[in-house]
Amino acid sequence: MLRSLVDYYEYLLDNEVEGVARPGWSSVPVGALAEVDGAGNLVGIIPAEDKAGWKRQVPQRVERSSGVSANLLCDTSSYLFGVDAKGKPDRAVKCFNDAKEKNTALLKGVDSPAARAVLAFFSRWEPSQAPDHPVIASNKEVVLSGRNIAFYFKGKEVLEDDEVVAAVNRAAQRSNTGAAAEMRCLVTGERAPVARLHPKIKGVLGAQSSGASLVSFNAAAFESYGCEEAQGFNAPVSEYAAFAYTTALNYLLSDPMHRVRIGDTTVVFWSVENDREAASVFREGIDPGFTLRLPGAGDSPKKNPEQQARDADASLDATMASIAKGRTSDGVSLDVPFFVLGLDPNAARVSVRFFLQDSLGAFMANIAEHYKRLAIAHGPQQSNYLSPYRLVMETQNSNAKRGDAASILAGALLRSILTDAPYPAALYQNALLRVRATQDNDEKKIRKVSYGRAAIMKAVLIKNYGVSEEVLTVDLNEENASVPYLLGRLFSELEQTQADAAYLDRRKLNATIVNRYFNAACATPAVAFPEIMKLNMKHLDKLSRTAKGSRHARTIGELTEAIRAQTPSFPARLTIEEQGDFIIGYWCQRQSGFAANNESNHSGEEE
Repeated sequence: MLRSLVDYYEYLLDNEVEGVARPGWSSVPVGALAEVDGAGNLVGIIPAEDKAGWKRQVPQRVERSSGVSANLLCDTSSYLFGVDAKGKPDRAVKCFNDAKEKNTALLKGVDSPAARAVLAFFSRWEPSQAPDHPVIASNKEVVLSGRNIAFYFKGKEVLEDDEVVAAVNRAAQRSNTGAAAEMRCLVTGERAPVARLHPKIKGVLGAQSSGASLVSFNAAAFESYGCEEAQGFNAPVSEYAAFAYTTALNYLLSDPMHRVRIGDTTVVFWSVENDREAASVFREGIDPGFTLRLPGAGDSPKKNPEQQARDADASLDATMASIAKGRTSDGVSLDVPFFVLGLDPNAARVSVRFFLQDSLGAFMANIAEHYKRLAIAHGPQQSNYLSPYRLVMETQNSNAKRGDAASILAGALLRSILTDAPYPAALYQNALLRVRATQDNDEKKIRKVSYGRAAIMKAVLIKNYGVSEEVLTVDLNEENASVPYLLGRLFSELEQTQADAAYLDRRKLNATIVNRYFNAACATPAVAFPEIMKLNMKHLDKLSRTAKGSRHARTIGELTEAIRAQTPSFPARLTIEEQGDFIIGYWCQRQSGFAANNESNHSGEEE
């Protein structure tokens, strides 16, 4: 995995991707420039137009959680001017003195007007007078904001000066040469100075905002014999490899095109050939409609939910159609190697949930098969493609503050999709649990059996239980003779009969048979159905003189006969697998009823 990230870092460098730092450097936001003249006087502050600041390449940052440790040529006002907004003047002076010492050591002897100007600034600047300096006073808000400040001299940033850049590179090389030990790197295979501490990984959902470690050892129990208290020497990774893999990973985590979050799992993906185009195809595959949400794509007038769903479908349809022809819409070969990494937060560390590598085409083919299994009848306001994130949300209690079960499920679900492996058992079980626990609520548009849950049942029954796709079809399959499927259809028809009878009486139902009997009918039909059939006789009696009443009576009679043809009485109990079949039959019959009665006032869109 680390070798793949190092290769990707070198690919980014070769392609001069913006924001990717060279060895010995870091890419950080700079909030302002401190302009100095040849004599070292501070003559102005140039603030960044955007609050995010300018992205700049600066000398590699030091790791500081506490104490005083200055960065070179770019730091906060505490280090550059000896002043801050924290009310700790003594500490600010210490920060400035540390910055003065380090920057003087770096630039001493550098033959450059810009370097001499910075040296002169540190030589003559007095932190005690900083608050009253006219430039500081007139730019107080910018200077004391805590953002990074870099130097500017004669119309050019000091860090763009060739001699200064060369000095920074020499300092970085000396630093590496002076490492504690030289060992064979487990990533590159070369003998090189070993990184005792690896740079932090930032951007993993749930991890510390200051960054977390991917590789670290902090207790004797995790260390090999002879490497006690040696931390990174326990699994030697060279300074270069540690810098390269962390820089590549931080770049991926900062770029929405290369990152998606599902539950607590943060997923990054990349390729070392046509990376941007390949990542866009994959991102659209696991997050349908993503390209429509990119900056600039939302400039058109706001669309209604139905149009948004259609646009998202069209976007992924186009992607899948081009892939079926053997290439992406951008002409990228599907044979390019592709890598997918799932990361989870774990205290001060980042844990690897999974690491997958295959061709882009293989991953996309597995995604296409997954969506084919999920496909089931639904309303026009909903997309044909349910993203992994949406599936996870379907298994989670919407009222819960934390969805721990769903968070754990996310990584396992995505891994099963990408490798075409059986779905995790928890996906089916949790979806079934939510069906049992949820009550229909028309006002909040909440349904016990939702589009996503029905799709989960269908996909899992096909993949994990081996049910044929010819039996569990997208729309209602009137040829399906499975008893649980027929029972689900029958329950749906009984529900619609009750709704039509209530509508005829112009009354609102206090409790439908779904809220009162669905769970029992799904698990123990022999207990629930006789009672429901008695209630249904009253509903049919009210509808006896209507066309709908005749249609309901005919359909209920046909379904009842089909069930009795296979079993003399309603089954005493349905297995977990059969309950999923029941739910699919119920869902498909309900959607078929909506299509047939789409003009009825009491019919509505399923949520």
